[in-house]
Amino acid sequence: MKTVNIRVFFSVMFLIPLSSALFLSACCENQSFDNFPTENLPRTIAYTVQVADDNVIDATVQANACDNGVEVGNGIYKLMCSSKPTLIRASGGYYLDGNSTHTIDIPLQLNTTYLEEGNDLVLTPATTMVSSLTDKEDIEAFALSIGLDLNTIYGLPTVYSQELYRYLNLINTLAAENGISDIAAFRNFAVDKIKSKGPVLTFAQALTNIKDAIAELTNNTDLITAFTFGLEGFKKEFNDINVTDISASLKKYALAQNDVVFTGYIYDKLIPGATITASLNGVILKSVVADANGKWKIELDLSGFSDTSLIIFTAVFPKLNGKTDIEFKSMISAGEIGNSKKVNLIDNSSLALSNVTTAEYVLVEKAIADKNSSTWTSQQIVQTKKDVKENQAALLLDLSAAIKVIVDTNISVPENTLAFAQKILKESQVTTNTLVISFDDYNSTVQADIGTQLPIQRIAIQEDIVLNAQTIIEVKEEVIIEEPVVPTGAIGEN
Repeated sequence: MKTVNIRVFFSVMFLIPLSSALFLSACCENQSFDNFPTENLPRTIAYTVQVADDNVIDATVQANACDNGVEVGNGIYKLMCSSKPTLIRASGGYYLDGNSTHTIDIPLQLNTTYLEEGNDLVLTPATTMVSSLTDKEDIEAFALSIGLDLNTIYGLPTVYSQELYRYLNLINTLAAENGISDIAAFRNFAVDKIKSKGPVLTFAQALTNIKDAIAELTNNTDLITAFTFGLEGFKKEFNDINVTDISASLKKYALAQNDVVFTGYIYDKLIPGATITASLNGVILKSVVADANGKWKIELDLSGFSDTSLIIFTAVFPKLNGKTDIEFKSMISAGEIGNSKKVNLIDNSSLALSNVTTAEYVLVEKAIADKNSSTWTSQQIVQTKKDVKENQAALLLDLSAAIKVIVDTNISVPENTLAFAQKILKESQVTTNTLVISFDDYNSTVQADIGTQLPIQRIAIQEDIVLNAQTIIEVKEEVIIEEPVVPTGAIGEN
C-alpha cells in the first residue's frame, strides 16, 4: 500500500451561504492564463495542437509563454510561444453532430512535462485525466490501466482509444451536469482509483476498470459527505451509460444550436418533487419536475435573449413538511450566462433554488424597485446581486434564516414563503437606506416562535458551511490506493 497526496490548490467561495452547500474552485479548471508567469520574449516557436476525441472546433487554446491559439484546421490550432509550454488548455469548444452541438463542458488539458521533444501536441480526455499527476510512474500506471502506455496516451485517438476517451470524457461531463463542486479533485480521485485496478490489454477490460473504479468512488461515504449533492445524480447517470455504444450516450447531452440547458437542485437537504418553472421577462417558457434527488434540468431556446433579459426560476412544492405554501425563487441575467451552452451549479450557485436564493431574489427585487427603473441591463443585475452579497450579507443571512424557519418548522404564516419574505423586509425607521426584517405584522405567538427559531436556523446555515468545507479538505488530503503491477507492454503500443 502507498499513500498518494493529492495536491489540489483551491479557494472556498461563499458565493451565497447555501444551507449545507459549498462551492469550490480548483486551481487549474477555470484559471486564466493571464496570471501565469511568462517571459517577455518574442513568440517564435510554433506548436501545432490537435484537440480531440472528435475534432473540437472553435475552442480557446491557451498556454503559458504563448499567444492564444489560432484555429488552422478542423480541431487543429497553432500556438506561437517563446519557450515550450508546460500546460496547455482548450476550453469553450464544441463538435458538431448534425444540427446539434456537443459542448466541451470541462477544459481539456495537456501537461507536457514528460513528453518527448516535438512540436505536434494532442489534447484529449486522457491527457486531461493525467494533467495533475507529477510522477511519471503514476502516469504510466494510469495509461496501462486503460490499455495504453506512456507513448500512446499522448498520441492521436485511434479506433480503440476514441471510444475509450469518450467514456473518460463522460466522467467530466456528468460531474459538471450534476453540480459536483470540485471537478478537478473528483477527477484526481477517479484517476487514482482507476490506476489502482492494474494493467489491462483489451478495450473491454479497460471499460471494466473505469466502471468498477467509479462505482467504488460513488459509494465512498467520505466522498458522499464531501461533495454534498451531485454525487448521487452522477452515479445514476454514469451507471446508465451504454458501454456498447458510448457515442449514443453522449447524444443525450447534445443541444440544439440555439438552446442553453440549465441544471440545478432544489436545496434544503435535497428536496424532491418540486415543479420548477422558467420564465423570461415575465413569460413562462417551460416547467419540469425535480427528480428524487432534487435535481432538475431545463433546456431553453434563448435565441431572442438580449442584454436586458432576465430568467426567473420558481420552485413550488406539492407538499413539504406538511405545508403546501413553500415557494423558492432565483434569477439569472444574460451577463451571467455569456456564451455558455450549459449552465450548472459550478457556474452559478443561483441554480440551487433554496431559502438563500429566495432571500437574495427578494433583496435584489427591492433594490430594482427602489431605483424605479423599468429596464435593467444584465450588468446592473450582476452588480446588484454582488452588492447584496457583499454589502447586505448579514441581512441576507437573517432573511434566509427566517425563510428556513417557515420551511423547516411547524410555524405557519398566511403567506407562501416568497410573500412572507417580501412582507417582513422593511425600511429601517432610523436610516431610510437601511433595510431590516420585522415580524410586527404577525401576532405575538408567531413573533415569539420565530424569535426562538431564528437564531437556531442562522447558526445551522453557518455551521453547515464550515463543516462541509472541513470535510472536503480532509478527504482531499490523502487517498490510499493499492500499488499496481506494471506489465512490460500494453495494447496500442508502437
